[in-house]
Amino acid sequence: MAETVHTVTNALKNWVKDIIYITDSTVTMFWINTEKKRLKIFVRNRVETIKRLIQWTDIKFDNIPIYHTPGVKNIADILTKKHVLSVDSVSSSSVWQTGHDWMKLPLDEMPVRSYTEVAISKEVVKEATKECMEQPFAL
Repeated sequence: MAETVHTVTNALKNWVKDIIYITDSTVTMFWINTEKKRLKIFVRNRVETIKRLIQWTDIKFDNIPIYHTPGVKNIADILTKKHVLSVDSVSSSSVWQTGHDWMKLPLDEMPVRSYTEVAISKEVVKEATKECMEQPFAL
């Protein structure tokens, strides 16, 4: 997502006014927003790349502008999860091309939540922590 946004903003330059990043992965949100846990090298490098690409878009922000939406509202699920697809699924008038109606709303009306608003379950923390290094000492 960050790579696509970076490429598109470079191509469209002044046409881009606002950018928000939306994911259905609470694990990814945990990794991007964690400073206390030491991520394993692969995940840490991916997280640093995401943060760097977001900064390179030249959009000013205080917090990383990543929001969560449930997977059923995530348009990317058409390609990343098992679905029965046809040519009509990606035609010019499809949701894949036009987006969901909620995507055209102002941010404060979208069905998305910031990291601080997302309740990270114990299961998600357990899953996300699998990619963290063991802490050698208790602090």
